[in-house]
This record gives sequence, C-alpha cells and structure tokens, in this order.
Amino acid sequence: MKQQLQRLAAFILITGVLTAGAAVWQAQAAGSPDINRDGRVDVVDLSMLLSNYGKTGLALPGDIDSSGSVGIIDLSMLLSGFGSTPSPGTAYNAVTQVATPNTYYATFQSHNQRVVANSHGIFMSWLQTWSGAGSENGIVRVARSTDGGKTFQTLLDQPIIGHYPGTVETDNAGNVYVFITSLDWKNASGYANARMFKFTPEANFLNPTYATLSGGGSDKFTSAYDAERNQLYYVQGDASLNGVNKFFTISTAGTVTSVKDVTKTGQVAYPHYPHLQAADGKLLLAWTNTALANSSGYYDVRFLVSQDGGQTWLGRSGPVALPVVADENGPSFAVLDAAERTVGGYRWLAGIHVQAGKLHFTYGSQSQMWYKRFDWAAKAMDRTVGPGVTGGTTTLQMTSSFFTGSGTPGARIFLTSGTTGNRIGTLQSDDNGTTWKHYALSDAYQPAGYLYAIAGGRRPAPDGSVIGAVTDQGATNRLMFIKSGWR
Repeated sequence: MKQQLQRLAAFILITGVLTAGAAVWQAQAAGSPDINRDGRVDVVDLSMLLSNYGKTGLALPGDIDSSGSVGIIDLSMLLSGFGSTPSPGTAYNAVTQVATPNTYYATFQSHNQRVVANSHGIFMSWLQTWSGAGSENGIVRVARSTDGGKTFQTLLDQPIIGHYPGTVETDNAGNVYVFITSLDWKNASGYANARMFKFTPEANFLNPTYATLSGGGSDKFTSAYDAERNQLYYVQGDASLNGVNKFFTISTAGTVTSVKDVTKTGQVAYPHYPHLQAADGKLLLAWTNTALANSSGYYDVRFLVSQDGGQTWLGRSGPVALPVVADENGPSFAVLDAAERTVGGYRWLAGIHVQAGKLHFTYGSQSQMWYKRFDWAAKAMDRTVGPGVTGGTTTLQMTSSFFTGSGTPGARIFLTSGTTGNRIGTLQSDDNGTTWKHYALSDAYQPAGYLYAIAGGRRPAPDGSVIGAVTDQGATNRLMFIKSGWR
C-alpha cells in the first residue's frame, strides 16, 4: 500500500508540471508536511493529501502552502520531507472573543453541538439577546467564519420566544443545518414546533430554507447527522411539557420521514437534556433525568442504542417498546450506579462519544467532572475516572465538557473542558478512552466573570483542530470561540 501511494504521488508530481519548482521551495515555510501532526511524515500524511488532491476549500488537510487548494506544490513539499520526523510543535487552545451577547445564556444547553466546520468554513449558533424570564424574547444568531475563527459574519438572526440557542449540523455535501425552537411556533394541537434551517453552499449560506417539525418544540432538544445513512435526527428533551419526547428522522431535503414517541416520564423522574450521536453503525440517545420531587435536581443519566437509524431501539434486556419509561423503572441502560442517584443531587450528562464498540460519557456530579466508558459487546461499564479527568499536568474539572473525534476505529479522541485557573484544556486518548494525556491548554485566560456552558464540535475541523465555544458570564457577557492550534 505504501509503495502504491508513493508511485501514485510520483506520477502526479511528474505529470503535474515541473514548472512549480521555484514556488515549491518558497512555500516551504507555509506549513508542515506532517499533516496529522504525529511527529513523522509518512504514508498516512501522503494518503490524506492524495484524498484531497485537486480540491479547493478552507483548511483542507494537505493544503500545506495554505493556498486554498491541494495541488502540485503541496505534494512536492510532502515528498521532499517524506520519512522525516519534524517536531509537531506545541498544541494550545486559542480563545477568541466573538460577540458580546446581552445574555448569560449564550451557549445554554452546552450538551449540544454549537459549532461545526467543513470545507466552507466554521459555523456557530448562540443566543445573542434575551429579554429575561417573563417576556422571553430572544434572538438566535447563526454565523460563519472563513478565516479560521478570527472573525464571524452573521448569516441569520432568528427571533424566538425562549432562550435556547440552535443546534448545528453539517452533512457530506457541505450543507449546514440549524435546529431552532420557539414557544410561539404552534401546531394545530397547541404544541410548540421546531424548525430545521438549511444553509447551502450554492446560496453562499444565505437565505436559508426551513422545514417544520410539528410538535417538536421544547426548551431542551438535540440533533445529530448520520453520515452513514445521510439523514438527520432531532429529539425533544423535556417530557415535563406533555409527558413524552418525540424523535424525528429528517432527510437532507427537509422531509420528516418518521416521528416516534421515544421516552416518557417515569415514576421518579422525567427525561431532560437529550444527547444524540451517530457513529460506528450506532445511534446513541442519552439523557439526564430530572427528579419529579425536585425540578432543579438532576437525578440520573440513562441511554438507549439503535443499530438501524432509529427505527428500533435496544435497552439492557434487548429490543424495547416505545416510548420507554425514562427513569430506572424502565428498560434503558444506566450510566450511573444506583448509589449515585439522589433526589436533590446534581447528576448532569455533559458529553457523549461513540467509537469502535465503546460508548463514552462525561457528566457532572456534585460540581465535579466524571468520565465513564461502556463496552457494547459486554453491555457493561469498563472504565470510570473521577472526580476530574487528568492527563499529565492537566486536569479537566468543569461540569460541562465535550468530546471530539471521527468515531472511526483507531482514531484519536479529544476531551475538552475547563481547568484550574480558568483555562480551557484538552486531553487526548489514543486507545479509545483507556488512558488520557495532555493535548492542549489555553493561555492564562482571565474571564470577566465565570466560564459557563462549554460546547463544541463532535468532529474535528478539516484541519484536524478541536473547535468549541463558551460563555464568559460577567458584567459584560462574552461569547468565546475555542480552537486548538500549534505554535
């Protein structure tokens, strides 16, 4: 395989014009041929470059000379360094102010994906304004960056009744989808609707169209894109509203192809703050339960798994009938041990990840961060870390956190959260969560007040970076964009 890739590269190089010669050496300083930053220039880097050869876009893997396209110069630069072991540099998290929302809820519901990246840029949604409890008038902003997150341009300012930022997804074709709910979007039965806004490259991501998800409105919700099946999912997340939560399957064209009642209030608690992720042939639906006896008491964390794109679901004893009772009296899998469940406690699911037969969870427990890993084959937890997750000298401890990874076997997993000193830290695992080590740390960032609700992209950006957002709550609230880089 290695020889075949090298022969192909050599053929492209020879037939591609020797005229690039001088330009190649002038461009050498533009970037490293170690595309995956593993400390060596090898067949993996070559494969990544060839998979993008001839393409244009932002931050494409293989665009070593940062020209906006992957071509002959990039290939020449890589081949000239083939077999070398350059220093990958030091990873760090850059934290950049994006906006000054008039609300401390800018990244509320941080369990959701607030930011994604594709070859057309970085896309983010947040709550820009909110009038406060009572009137509940808000504006959800959707913005795009084409300079790596240094600046963002507004694509949509959507008025809503509520304080819920949109969830953001991107598909295989580079389209971007933002799910938004508003309490005044009603269906014939009087229930609130949700909308799926679609932004397309053909329209330069302006003037989005939208599909209505009837009865899908809620103050808690989530979404996911399934790259394998090329479809989207959306689920409500507050069964205190009408007793059940609806699960929607939507085509990329905006057609709702299926609606199911998936979870319902139990004897002890109701489902809240849902999570969705599609990877490894599975669709993971997880949620925080809130105790009926204490509406502010996050009581438990549970989940179901589908292996057929949400048509059927599996619990701890096999296939389940929908809707499932959401608390411990139902058939779902448990993330927490029985001893961890307490009415009036704080047990809030922060992040999930699916990869190579393992399901990963982070959650807040009494203001401390915990990590657990579930082995799908054994149907049991096989790893517990906490309080706090440490890699080297970096300990993640904020109760909100997010995973980033491709979900493919052998891929690196990143975990990002707040650390001591109000820094943003990222750990990496090269063994599917068995061990964690330091990856990146922001500079000594001093917030105006309090770091709140850190959220991020489930997949790495095209250049391999981890991206996210966090609200800096203070006298002036600040929305901060997070992006890992090298120096």
